[in-house]
Amino acid sequence: MTKVDPRNGYAYFELGNISLSQKKEREALVQFQKATPFLPANIELHYEMAKIYYDLKNFEQAKQEFEEVKKINENYKETEKYLKLLEGIKKGGEKGSGYSQDLINLARQEKNFGKKMGYYQRAVEKDPLNAQILSETQSAYQNYFEMSSAYQVAKKYKEAASILEVLLKYYPKNIEIYTKLGDVYISDKSFDKAIKILEQGKRGEENNLELRYVLGKAYMGEKNYKAAAIEFNRVLAQYPNYKDTPQLYRLCIEKLKK
Repeated sequence: MTKVDPRNGYAYFELGNISLSQKKEREALVQFQKATPFLPANIELHYEMAKIYYDLKNFEQAKQEFEEVKKINENYKETEKYLKLLEGIKKGGEKGSGYSQDLINLARQEKNFGKKMGYYQRAVEKDPLNAQILSETQSAYQNYFEMSSAYQVAKKYKEAASILEVLLKYYPKNIEIYTKLGDVYISDKSFDKAIKILEQGKRGEENNLELRYVLGKAYMGEKNYKAAAIEFNRVLAQYPNYKDTPQLYRLCIEKLKK
């Protein structure tokens, strides 16, 4: 009878973890599969394999591995969340909206930033701008806006902008994308970029209050108080109490008097 040496299993397991840290999921899976006969009851091994299968959309195998994890420990990490997701996929079909929407719902509930973005990214990065994830409706854009806003709150402005920049290429007539992208640029103090993108958006919808409001703030950032005052004045003409526009307008006028 051949003796099973668990040291071989841990060696393969560590090689798999190295590949995983380098984002080489398929290579990691090969090493983990080699480790399995040596470490049949290793919960972390089953868990990592399950997540890789899930990311590769091999949902049947992912379910089997998560169930193995659950046999060892019912409450291990996010096993139960994944199993619920897999159940939703089974009901709606892999091509249905359950795969992405359930992940997005988890992202909304998650307070840890890293995990939150992980859920969002799994919802979109495997098939970005796919019709199942993003259709040409306002509510569908919201998924991407949420991702961008989460990055913006974390002061990761480059990442926040990159999501909206890609989105704008596909939907160049959506004024809200211009507005939100301009706001991200302002947060990053890239006022010149903000002005450029907001002026482009303004050509598509000159009377958009929010866009003109954000554009006014961008001009203020550039210390172009005259241009800022013009934008704020256009907003006030339509809505006299829009946000803090009256205060910003007065501030611009005071700056111009000096």
